[in-house]
Amino acid sequence: MHPDLPAPIVVLAAALIAGAAMGGPRPHLGAALVLAGVCSVMTWLVRRHRRAALLLFIVATWGAGAAVQRLSWIRHAAAERRLFDGRDRVEIELTGRVVSAPERQTNGERAFRIDVEGRDARIALDVAAPQDADRERLDGLRRGDLILVWCTLRAPRGGPLGSADDARRRLLGDRLDAEGRVKSSRLVRRLESGGASIGRILDRLHAAAIARLDGAVDPAGRTRAILGAMVLGDRGLLDPEDVACLRDAGLVHLISISGLHTAMTVLVLLALARRAGAGAKACALASVVLLPALAALVGDGAAVWRACGLLAVTLVARATGRDALPLAALALSSAGLVIASPGLAWNIGFVLSVAATAGLVVGLSDRAAKRGPVARSLGATTGAYAATLPFVAHAFGRTAPAALVANLVAAPLCAACMAGGVLVLVVGRAGASAADHSVDALLAVSRIAANLPCGHLRVASPPPLLDALYVVVLLLYAFAGRRRAAGLAVFFLALAIHLGPLPMAPGRATVTVLDVGQGLSVLLQGGEGDVSLYDAGPAGEGRLDAGDRIVVPALAAIGCRRLDVLALSHDHDDHAGGAFAVLRDREVGELWLAQGSERDPLTQALAAEAVARGVAVRRLMRGAHLGAGSFAVDVLHPGQDDRTRPVNDRCLALRARAPEGPAILLPGDLESAGERSLLAAASPAAEALVAPHHGSDGSSTIPFVRAVAPRVVVVSVGAGNRFGHPGASALARLGSGGAAIYRTDRCGAVSLEAEARRWIVSVDAHGRAHEREHEDGEQECGDGAATPAERLTLVEQPGVASTKNEEDTEPERIGRGHPGPHALSDHPDGEAGDRRPRDDRVRPRRDREHGVTAVELPHGEEIHRRHEHTDPRRAVDRIQLE
Repeated sequence: MHPDLPAPIVVLAAALIAGAAMGGPRPHLGAALVLAGVCSVMTWLVRRHRRAALLLFIVATWGAGAAVQRLSWIRHAAAERRLFDGRDRVEIELTGRVVSAPERQTNGERAFRIDVEGRDARIALDVAAPQDADRERLDGLRRGDLILVWCTLRAPRGGPLGSADDARRRLLGDRLDAEGRVKSSRLVRRLESGGASIGRILDRLHAAAIARLDGAVDPAGRTRAILGAMVLGDRGLLDPEDVACLRDAGLVHLISISGLHTAMTVLVLLALARRAGAGAKACALASVVLLPALAALVGDGAAVWRACGLLAVTLVARATGRDALPLAALALSSAGLVIASPGLAWNIGFVLSVAATAGLVVGLSDRAAKRGPVARSLGATTGAYAATLPFVAHAFGRTAPAALVANLVAAPLCAACMAGGVLVLVVGRAGASAADHSVDALLAVSRIAANLPCGHLRVASPPPLLDALYVVVLLLYAFAGRRRAAGLAVFFLALAIHLGPLPMAPGRATVTVLDVGQGLSVLLQGGEGDVSLYDAGPAGEGRLDAGDRIVVPALAAIGCRRLDVLALSHDHDDHAGGAFAVLRDREVGELWLAQGSERDPLTQALAAEAVARGVAVRRLMRGAHLGAGSFAVDVLHPGQDDRTRPVNDRCLALRARAPEGPAILLPGDLESAGERSLLAAASPAAEALVAPHHGSDGSSTIPFVRAVAPRVVVVSVGAGNRFGHPGASALARLGSGGAAIYRTDRCGAVSLEAEARRWIVSVDAHGRAHEREHEDGEQECGDGAATPAERLTLVEQPGVASTKNEEDTEPERIGRGHPGPHALSDHPDGEAGDRRPRDDRVRPRRDREHGVTAVELPHGEEIHRRHEHTDPRRAVDRIQLE
């Protein structure tokens, strides 16, 4: 065991935090308490046998952590019942006390928290951007004010990223019971001002500092956003592109106030106090008193409380004449915070902060790192990187090896940025130039690090066995004597996490309809390891980027590093929005587009992105026969005459046939007119069907369903979507031939494995149903093959807003049809539908060619790109297709 590392304290604290992390819905409170009590008694009985006693005490501590978390879960469940009374969404008038002053967001909205009076619940509210007259009134709210607000609250529920319990864990990790939205700032009214308190004073100081910062630098510039985040904890104005760049460089922690920022602040305060003549004990005790105020001033975040807790334990120990070993102080402070707020065990910021600090301490204590300052710094960054690796891989699906070196350069730049921010607060505009240069230098370093070869990687979530083995070896490295062997094992296990799973072994072809919420993405895996993708899920303003958060991780999970084909059905962002992330993070062989889509703006941008990355672009029309890896693909739609149809009715409709024989039809968002056009020119028969237009009543007409004659139907749909998908009439028509119907909002991802002339179905329900396989049989989580009358009771109620972990519905659109259930036709042919603004017929036009370069396409078609150097996602007018 390493002489400087107190293993028992660290292991016991880790057991308590692990118990809290694994607690919640289970185990039962009584079982956890009995386990903790029995093991505690047995610890006392075998106290002479130290190893056995320590092992039993570890189990007792784990049970105590689970019991504490269970109590918190029970309290949260009671608060949820009081707020929602079993409903998913409520519009309600609440009276509450403000617990955090409103924070400005990039879109002008305001975010703050309140404690609801009489309901013992804390909620977070997003308020629509206030108008000029209301801005000062809303921004004038302070801690302790009593307000009356009319808001819409959303209950935690399952979605593409996890189950309802996962959503509850996220809320508890943020110390919340619910989230809500206020449509207008006029719906927030202050009833009375709060009494004098330290919190109100800190809010005034925070508001004054923000006003000072806004007056000294450009309020909408990146310097203001970075300094606000680093100095004041004001993260609402950060540019997503800057955050992504810092994330890919492994430097995003620098803009989150945590240990580094808190330590710098405390050191400055101690230096000033010592300079004023205060003694060591007085300085330490004064710092302990000021730490909670500092945490409240800069945003009350989990990482801040971890840093303040560690410093408080260390300073108290020193003030009382005791040695404060870093890991012991970290263990005690972290365990104390989890006992006080058990949800912190689920807060990824808190977990990463604790793990990174522990790794940093171990890295600094390594004898090999004592050769010089550079070696010590590299040892510290390596320790922090190794300790956080499995958590980062699970939570974000990314790693940033560039951070090992980038942090060495960025740490002094971070200090310079903080000094520049403080200088701006003190002297105003006179310090703006220094602050600008510091921020520019930090972002320049992050761009260089992010663009290094293998500087950042998309990785699969490691399997539990690999995680457990990695943690055990890491603990052996920290506490055991044979550090070389353990270090070598850590290196190879870390390499395995970075490389991810091996490519798929030869086997049967599989088609997986991913659960991307209200959108579509279908993964086609050939038996020889080839992978293709039809659509890439939703992305866009205010929506979950399913390409980045769901599709790419799904590809990484099967060891896919290259797509043979990325096919996009049409120009709507719930199908094509996630394609940018796929093109960015995976090598793609060919991009398939429907003829007639080349003038649509989103398709133009995607085509430009593909050309810039060297991807071959094909424009397809009816009659083409192609190969997508092992799958034989027939293009059934659109035809030459479909080019002027509305967007949905000129979708790229494909029939993919597996080598084993069964076929699946992928019609995109075809509606009744498009289905008639397809039927007039081709036979769409297939053993499986992905329901057109997410099961809209305007699609899946009786002639179309009869012609396909599927035995399996999969409906890709988001829970509680505002369009009312899937429609009752469409479900009845889809099941009229006895097909088994599976829905991603109930089943999660749906996989179809090819067998001779049939598909074997299995589901992954995110905890909503157990995984099971059926051979084209009725699925418990779907709608089965019930009669139309029976189906009407199985349709989800539309119009329920989603929680933030599953923002799968589209932003409001104003179009010709209202996206509600009353706007959907029950006509058996489904003539009416939920149209979108651009779903009108388009006029054909002829574009002229200019001096361009060409990329080869089939049938003599070409995609041209002008020679200007520009961002292909923004300059869509520079892409021209003939």
